[in-house]
Amino acid sequence: TSLSELPIGHLHTLQELNLGHNSITSLKLPKYFTNMTSLRHLSFFSNKITSISRGDLDALREGNRLNLSLVLSLNNIKSIEPGAFAGIHLAELALRSAFENFMMHTCLQGLAGLQVSRLILGEFRDTRTLQDIARGFLDGLCQVQMDEFVLICLDGVEDDTDNLFNCIGNISTVRLVDLGLEEIPQVPALSKLKQLECKKCSFEDVPAQKLSLLKELRVLRITQNNGLKNFEQKFNDLINLEVIDLSENRLTFSTCCSPQFQNCPNLKHLNLSFNSEIRLTGDFTNVKNLLYLDLQ
Repeated sequence: TSLSELPIGHLHTLQELNLGHNSITSLKLPKYFTNMTSLRHLSFFSNKITSISRGDLDALREGNRLNLSLVLSLNNIKSIEPGAFAGIHLAELALRSAFENFMMHTCLQGLAGLQVSRLILGEFRDTRTLQDIARGFLDGLCQVQMDEFVLICLDGVEDDTDNLFNCIGNISTVRLVDLGLEEIPQVPALSKLKQLECKKCSFEDVPAQKLSLLKELRVLRITQNNGLKNFEQKFNDLINLEVIDLSENRLTFSTCCSPQFQNCPNLKHLNLSFNSEIRLTGDFTNVKNLLYLDLQ
């Protein structure tokens, strides 16, 4: 139930420690973790951790942990004490199916001060426990510094699209997967978002007009949306856009492909594969710098 019972303090070169599917109730890391400077993966997947207190992760504050992934998914976390993650640097933090209803909003506030390259939040398809998502449930992430944010398998997000990007609008990479989103969330003006993926959402139209507000956007992937049929809106003035992947949808449109891209001069990669019916009755003069074109 506790890591203090684990006699591994002499394993200074350990790179991966998988403690999943046990009965661990405390995340308190023994001091010997400060000597495990080679540790890259630390998993507490599916344990019985209900709270994270200030001081539990002190051993991770010493030394360089920029390559460490910490997995806390499938626990039942009810509280994270403010300051518990302050000053900690991680490569990845996974928190899938880790909270009960209404606990997520409060617990995420306890992540304040964390610096992480990738934060993964949401649930698993077969273990969805969150029934009601509080408005502004991601507000706690305003005090978290991250490069990539992944939100996956979460019901109810579509009811709070106006607030979804309040605290993640300036992250460079955002992935939205299996959320039931019917439209792209409202993104703050002057967003620094460079890469956006929307996978297994519920779009009916390619939201090119709203996406054209993301002037820093370089990579856009909208894939595996079974209801996505229309491509009537146009991408405008995205001079940094290099990659568009619209594969594995059900797109049906004609006059491909110049009219859809107005002043997107640096588009290099266009993937329209595995859609319903795309008619090449137009030309490619607006995307003449393409290096990769996929029409499978």
